Amino acid sequence: MSEDTQLDDSSVAESQETNELPTAHEIIEKEFDKLEEKQAKEATEVPEKADKATETDSEDKPEPVVKERSPWKSWKPEAAAELEKLPENVQKYIIERQDQFHKGIEQYKEAATFAKTIDKSIAPYKEYMANLNVTPDVAFQNLLKTEHTLRMGSPQDKAEMMLKLAHDYQIDLGQLASVPYDPTVHNLKAQLDYTKSQLEASNNFRQSQEDGQIQSAIEEFAQTHEHFTEVQATMADLLERGFATDLDDAYAKAIRLDDNVFQKAQAQQQTSSVRQSLAQADQAAKAAKAVAVSVKGSPAGVNKSYTPTTTEEAVRLAMSQLGL
Repeated sequence: MSEDTQLDDSSVAESQETNELPTAHEIIEKEFDKLEEKQAKEATEVPEKADKATETDSEDKPEPVVKERSPWKSWKPEAAAELEKLPENVQKYIIERQDQFHKGIEQYKEAATFAKTIDKSIAPYKEYMANLNVTPDVAFQNLLKTEHTLRMGSPQDKAEMMLKLAHDYQIDLGQLASVPYDPTVHNLKAQLDYTKSQLEASNNFRQSQEDGQIQSAIEEFAQTHEHFTEVQATMADLLERGFATDLDDAYAKAIRLDDNVFQKAQAQQQTSSVRQSLAQADQAAKAAKAVAVSVKGSPAGVNKSYTPTTTEEAVRLAMSQLGL
């Protein structure tokens, strides 16, 4: 008989105390009740164990380490290599200062763009304002004050302002009555002025966007060209005068025009050529060794080719086989 259908001691003891033997029906009912209790208990314990196991697994399992992008990627390679050697707290401080610098620049970018727009607007009248000995800020303030009074002032304020303007600009108010006024022409002129101002604002915005893209391209170019800082003024002059077609052309020509930078660039080019030659010689030496091994291990009856006896001969042989 299985464990699930065996009688426990309590049922036997109870039947002995009462001197009554339980019937088969009563025994079966008790065993089924115990089986149901056991299954219910196991059903509640399994989810708890599963939850605990899941919690334990999640606690024990280490979180995947996500490698952050190098903050020095936009720097020159040699500078980035040195910065990455610094202690972590020092790197963090430098990055914070760099972010603060860029945020500070962003605060002035909008003001600089606005100043450019205003400067273009007053450009045709700079000489006139200089003759009047009036600065742009004073001129704008007076013009806006006059416009606001004529548009928003009381009838008395408007009349006084008109009289003042007539006096300042030597206008004969008596002749104004004979001057015809056509509202249609006036409205058309106002619409034309508004359209011209909108077109100018759109052109200024597009120019600002183009300037931003050009600046980004220049900054990216500077990161990959070591001598850019030393020749950037010459590059700008060459591009402005039409002596260079693009940044690469201007950079190459500007280096040739500066003796000191040209000598540096030539020395670096020679160093690079030497390194390349050494790399090729090393490759040739390895190839020569491989050839020497294959010659020594050739089967009997096969004519053996020349076997180098020194490293120099092996290098020469390998270079001649490679066509160098």
